[in-house]
Amino acid sequence: NMPHLIGETVVLSPEIELDKTAYVNPKIGSEVEIDKGGQDNDNARKLLDTIGERYAIASTDGSLENGLEIVSCPADYYNHIHTLNWRGMLEQACKLGYKSHDTNTCGLHMHVDRDYFMVKDFTDSQVQEKFAVTFANNVDWLKPFSRRKKWDYCQIGENMAVKETAYDVIRNGMKSKNSKPTGHYCAVNYANDHTIEFRLFKGTLNYNTLVATMQFVTMFARLIRYRSVAGCANINLNTFKKLAKLCKFNEFLIYLGERKIA
Repeated sequence: NMPHLIGETVVLSPEIELDKTAYVNPKIGSEVEIDKGGQDNDNARKLLDTIGERYAIASTDGSLENGLEIVSCPADYYNHIHTLNWRGMLEQACKLGYKSHDTNTCGLHMHVDRDYFMVKDFTDSQVQEKFAVTFANNVDWLKPFSRRKKWDYCQIGENMAVKETAYDVIRNGMKSKNSKPTGHYCAVNYANDHTIEFRLFKGTLNYNTLVATMQFVTMFARLIRYRSVAGCANINLNTFKKLAKLCKFNEFLIYLGERKIA
């Protein structure tokens, strides 16, 4: 079922000019689920006015008890940080009484433009394989990074220590566009026509956590974009740390320390 739109539908268009610096980074559409604070239009308007009403919509979602989902327009990492007022929106949500991390209902979902990965004649199947291999080889630290304890809505393998299981779950959740969509309950949802969705993160109203998550998704996409499947098998936590230092993604590095990921 389509969600009921509370805000105005926003499509990134020539009339909405974001800073177009270096689209070496992927365009990301962020979905921040918040709960316990109501579904009324007044709250939605306050949140959209804060983040920038041209850049997001608010919708209800069947998985939420009494909350909203704030969905951004697609933008690269630097536009998310410098154009959209995420910090203000999260602070406003807290003032309105919303919760996110401290619920059993909220997730933080990141959609990445599928076309970003279609380079060097890579096939759709190869892109899926690169995702599955990279997730499987990094699953041990991605679990604490996600902050989740339950995986019903973003399956990543029953036994997180068995990388083959994680690989199978991710790979099986990635069906082609013409297949029946089954990825909605997987850590990576490949069933959308235009995006690949990262679903493993628990919801948050912490700005630094949101930024660290955007940084991770940006680095993940950059790291696998031009690599072969075999090359993706060599990506590990140290690979992410090195790129984070190069990109000055300090929030990601600080977040690793907070989660005791070494």
